[in-house]
Formats: sequence, C-alpha cells, structure tokens
Amino acid sequence: MGLMKTFGDHNNSAIVAKNHDKFLEHLEDSTDTVFICARYLHDKGETVTIKPMTKAETYGEWETHADTGDLEVQVDGIPQRIEVKGISTDFVDASDWKFPDFIVCAAHSWDKADPKPLAYFIFNRKRTHVAIVYGKDSSTWTKAGKYDRRYTEYAQEFYFSPLDKVVWRKTHLKESGEAPIKAPAEEAGAPSIDDAREAVEDARRLRDQWASACLSLAQAQDWESVEYKKGHSVIGGAYGWRLFCAQANLTILRDQTYPILISRRDTQEP
Repeated sequence: MGLMKTFGDHNNSAIVAKNHDKFLEHLEDSTDTVFICARYLHDKGETVTIKPMTKAETYGEWETHADTGDLEVQVDGIPQRIEVKGISTDFVDASDWKFPDFIVCAAHSWDKADPKPLAYFIFNRKRTHVAIVYGKDSSTWTKAGKYDRRYTEYAQEFYFSPLDKVVWRKTHLKESGEAPIKAPAEEAGAPSIDDAREAVEDARRLRDQWASACLSLAQAQDWESVEYKKGHSVIGGAYGWRLFCAQANLTILRDQTYPILISRRDTQEP
C-alpha cells in the first residue's frame, strides 16, 4: 500500500470512520499531557496559553477543526506555538532511547503548519521526562514513511530528528501527573527559554533572508501583484511589496510567495 497523508486517502469508508474515531480518542487522551506541559512551562516562569480544542465529528470536517498548536508561549513578547505529545515509551535521555533517531511529527502536520511550531514537547509514558525538539532544527530532520500502529491499515510520512538535536529534560512531576516536585536548583539545568530565544532570532534572520529574495524577484517582475494564497494577494508596486515583505511571516514568504514568483519568472523566460 502506498503512503497516505490523511485517513481520507483510504478507499474503505468503514476504515476511515474507524480510524477517525480512534483519532478522537487519542485527542481526548492528550488533554492531560497538554496541561502537564503547561504546568511544566509555567513553573519555569513562562507565560503560557492553553489553546482551545475542537473536534470534527466526521473525518470530512477535519479541515475546519485544524488547530494552531496546543500551547502558546511568549518569547520576548512574541507568541510562539508549542506542540505537545505523550508517547507510550519510557525514557530518561538519549542513553536509554531505544531507537537511532526520534520521531518529531507527521510530515504533513509540519508542512501545513502556519505558524510553524517553535518546539515539540514529547513526554515519556510516565510524564516524568520530556524530549524537546526545536523547529529551528528542521533542516536536520529526515522524512520517512512508516505504518502508524495506532490505526488500521494506515501509513504516512514522518519527520525524524537526529538524537543530538533533542533536548532531554526531567519534568519533576509525579508519575501520576500530579503537582510538580520542586527540583533542586543544581538539577534544574539551563532554562529552555534560552533555546527559545535563540530559535526566535534564527527565525527572524531566516525570515529577513526570504523577504529579500522575494523583493528581488518582485522587482525583476516590475512589482506586479501576485495571489500567494487563495483570496490573499500582494498589492502591486514597490511600496506594496516592501510593506508586504516587512510584515509577512516566514511561512508566507518561503512556502507561498517565493514559489509563485519563481514559477512566474520561469514562464516569462524567452
């Protein structure tokens, strides 16, 4: 069977419905882990917002319930998206991780995410330890397909992170997921906010580079207007383009606007 990006790619409607029901069960089960992560970040002094969760009653409604992350944290006043997962494997750090790399997420979830997550917080079975994978390291990830054992006849592509890009932390939570146990200062380790600030700076630099690339292509094409997403266009003219590139985020510039400019340039070549 070829790889499927969504349940709907399966040609058996009964299996599609069964898998969607399982997905809803997993979504419900994930709520506790999201709150555990929020408490973990809160205890580190972070400003955390728990995003609302809505459920699609049928698979056909999933696009209207696509979320913008499990949590939101403020990094230097800028809201950043956090994704949270709990897995059935126990681990402490790389020394007892049983696999050569680390699954970050389903490939389509990262590819379609807007904005891109700052980080993925992936908790072990007992929720006593967490593995953190930062979006700024996405260039080091590899993509591979595998069957998802949680569902029936369902395979998809995942992103895998090298282990040296995974940050391992003790949560100091009780195994039941109750209130945190106060960690001694010497055990707490460097606060993850430092990594978060570095990730934000990297994202800003990368965004500026893509903005410059889009501006150069737009200028070469006489600043013509383009529709970069259905119902969303850049106003033609130098002022419109400069304003757009100053305000647009990395995803809009790199994944939506730049490919259209390149495609239009290629069609205009003699």
